[in-house]
Amino acid sequence: MKLCLPNTYDTLSEQFLWEWYSNIPIEIDVGFLNKRQISYLSKYYTEAGLLRKWKSSFFRHHYSRPFAAALSFLLSIPALQGL
Repeated sequence: MKLCLPNTYDTLSEQFLWEWYSNIPIEIDVGFLNKRQISYLSKYYTEAGLLRKWKSSFFRHHYSRPFAAALSFLLSIPALQGL
């Protein structure tokens, strides 16, 4: 089991966010979540494509790429840099 654990030196790239999203199947399997949380995450990420191998490239393109762009934009705003 290898979790992607962010630190202050990580760049918020598409690749990094893809690795971060890869934590979700591990989090579902490890057992730290209650049944309702597991059910919700499983249903959501199955439909979104993360938990379906044949749709994972779709998920990566439509989730990791825009999320990386949004975070880069938000973190470039001076008023938000200290958050």
